[in-house]
Amino acid sequence: MLLAIFLRMAAAIAVPNATVSSAEKGSEASGGITVISAPDGFEQLGRPRALLIDVYFGGEKIGEARVIARPGFIRFGDPTKVSALIPDLADRNQLVRALSGELPSHADLACGSSATPNCGDLAPSTAATIFDEDRFRVDVFVAPWLLKPRAAFSRSYLRPPTAPLSLTSAIGVAISGSARSSTTYNVQNRTLIGFRNARLRADGAFASHSGTLVDDLVVEIDRNDLRLSGGLFWAPGVDFVGRRRMLGIGAATQFDTRTDRDNLQGTPLVLFLNQSSRVDLLIDGRLVSSRGYDAGNNIIDTAALPEGAYSIVLRVHELGGRVREEHRFFVKNGHIAPVGRPMYFAYAGLLGNTGDRPLAKRSRELFYQMGTARRLSEAVAADISVIGTGKKTLVQAGGWLIMKPARLRAAALLSSVGDRAALLQVQSADLAGFSLNLDARRVWTKDGGPLLPVQEEVPAFNSVPLTAAQLGGSYLQASGSIGYAFGRAYLSVIGSLRKDNGHRAGFSIGPDLRWTVINRGPVQLVLQANAQRTQNTMASFVGFQIHSAVGRMSFVNSAGHASRSGSSGVGSRITRGVGSLSGQYAYQGGDRTQVTLTAGVDRSMDSTVGHAKVSALTRFGSAQGDIWRTLQGPKDTQFGLNFWTAVAGGQDQIVLGGRDLTDSALVVAVDGPSPSRFEVLVNGQPRGHLSAGSRLPLFLQPYHSYAVRLRALTAGAVNFDAGLREVTLYPGNVQQLRWSVQKTVTIYAQALTPAGLPISDAIVQSSQGVGQTDAAGHFQVDVVAGETIRVSGSSGQPCNIALGKVNAPRDFASLGKLICR
Repeated sequence: MLLAIFLRMAAAIAVPNATVSSAEKGSEASGGITVISAPDGFEQLGRPRALLIDVYFGGEKIGEARVIARPGFIRFGDPTKVSALIPDLADRNQLVRALSGELPSHADLACGSSATPNCGDLAPSTAATIFDEDRFRVDVFVAPWLLKPRAAFSRSYLRPPTAPLSLTSAIGVAISGSARSSTTYNVQNRTLIGFRNARLRADGAFASHSGTLVDDLVVEIDRNDLRLSGGLFWAPGVDFVGRRRMLGIGAATQFDTRTDRDNLQGTPLVLFLNQSSRVDLLIDGRLVSSRGYDAGNNIIDTAALPEGAYSIVLRVHELGGRVREEHRFFVKNGHIAPVGRPMYFAYAGLLGNTGDRPLAKRSRELFYQMGTARRLSEAVAADISVIGTGKKTLVQAGGWLIMKPARLRAAALLSSVGDRAALLQVQSADLAGFSLNLDARRVWTKDGGPLLPVQEEVPAFNSVPLTAAQLGGSYLQASGSIGYAFGRAYLSVIGSLRKDNGHRAGFSIGPDLRWTVINRGPVQLVLQANAQRTQNTMASFVGFQIHSAVGRMSFVNSAGHASRSGSSGVGSRITRGVGSLSGQYAYQGGDRTQVTLTAGVDRSMDSTVGHAKVSALTRFGSAQGDIWRTLQGPKDTQFGLNFWTAVAGGQDQIVLGGRDLTDSALVVAVDGPSPSRFEVLVNGQPRGHLSAGSRLPLFLQPYHSYAVRLRALTAGAVNFDAGLREVTLYPGNVQQLRWSVQKTVTIYAQALTPAGLPISDAIVQSSQGVGQTDAAGHFQVDVVAGETIRVSGSSGQPCNIALGKVNAPRDFASLGKLICR
């Protein structure tokens, strides 16, 4: 240490007859460090010295290295070994060359006890060092272009699921009717039989008017980025042709099994850090996420960011307390191929029309669909699809242009028989209050019918209503809105147009204004005004809506004036005061049970209706009941009842009840004393309560890994595994996690030898703790009933005490004399 101090003093002293070496002159000329030779009597301090020092990168020690040091410079004994310590290098040979030879030490930038504000901050063109001789430490700095980006997640894919053969089945029952019509019902079911990464999926329904129908019956297998399908299922379709039900096989790229699938949907954000730092993500000044990153090029975790296109701020908190910000433009869209991850898909088979059969009406119509989508750059994406039957082939090509003001989607279609189509979609983003949305498409079909045969839709969980793309022949369709937000108000114009060949055009257009006049605590007053012009009518409304809440009660009241006029002209105008009055009571229990009661009266242009609704969301399922009664106008009473639940089965057990209708489940079981109650935490969040000796089914989203643990709710001494257990769930998986709970008892006793002598100053060991006997052999220790405790004295062989049934109503028992054998 004294040698280092003398060396620094010698390097800082300037004498008139000082000499400068040629290497030092070069350093001075290039703006580096000027080194002045040692004065008379200190020459030995300026000589090169061999040292063993610690090597740091990004503020963390990565190894050790031998160096040759002299005032102002440092030379690595083995640059190849040092470069091997640097993680995520893109070109290791380039770094070896940069670390070879003498390097400026930049000792003035070392963050010691008298550190400067810019200490530890160095931005080299290739590589550089800061040598702190006082602490025998060298920090290596590497240019960003020399480092590969580091992924936000250490694993590319979820861990393979270990669930055995299992089943999840979601059931929904809907009953409706009225005083003027008969009662109808519909029972829907979605069942998955899963084994690890494979599953059989079936969706179907049984309705009062259509009987039994099966929507799909398909086997699926996930292998990394690929999903294989076979059976009766729906091919996804394209912009101009909706999805089609088919009996066949398919293969497609999927990202569900990736740990970074949410990040893949967004623009990659690569941030270079000189040292380990915390990075905050902010949108409009709001903190969205915060996470620590190591030094180097980091791909920022954007999973918490919502879909859309907008500007974000990356706020970097460095270890020394410095804070800096970087502004980036971010785009997240699940419909666009990720950067560097092209998508492929191919399906082939026979069209599976529903008809009057439970599965599918026989069809000999060949159907196929194949294509690819890829991101050409962060701003440009393209896709192409080929879809058709044995009689017609259609080719669609499309692209995305992603800019800061807006996102544009354009596509065109051409068929082998002369059908044509064009599409333009525009969605604005980050325009300081201005918004624009547009969807315009034009289809020309040669025969006037749909581009592909129309299929019936099965009413099941996965049903999607038929779209114009599936139903229409030749048509023109456009819809959109344009709006501007100023203060608490938002003014927009909304319009739509549909023109089918041979039919009159239908349109709707009009302005809409929402202005929050008062927003104070639990009370909100909103001014609403709108007007609408269609091909047949003109309607308008102006009024107020009041939202308020008190405890578990909330109220929504509205009042205003509405008018409507038809196309017949004079005398057809109708005006009326309209409004509504409704209240809701909400209850939520500690086990996530939710119950809501709603009642109210609505007065519209044509009638006045009273209504009431009750809904419950519990661990056994969900239920909802509605009733409407006409108070003014044509008299009628209508009702509706809905119930949803689920079943999970696996490992020789069936569990009934499901709060959420998802395709995978976790069954938590606890064995032990019945008075004990526990809370189940999934990823740190409470998901339900259960008692020892019972089971709790939790339906969770598939394609996720979960960390599960128990937390005791009741007082009392119990022993159980409080650590985390990790589980991965794919669709159809049912994984059981079982905990064993033992009651612990504190015992007080005297340890004796078989001869009746006390065992003094001995260690007493149980499964729950360690104790020690006193001079008379007395000890205290925590145990579980029925275990054997071990006594080890300072002399002699260890012996055991077998505990039988321990009666301890208050978690403490005095057992008297115990013989150790």
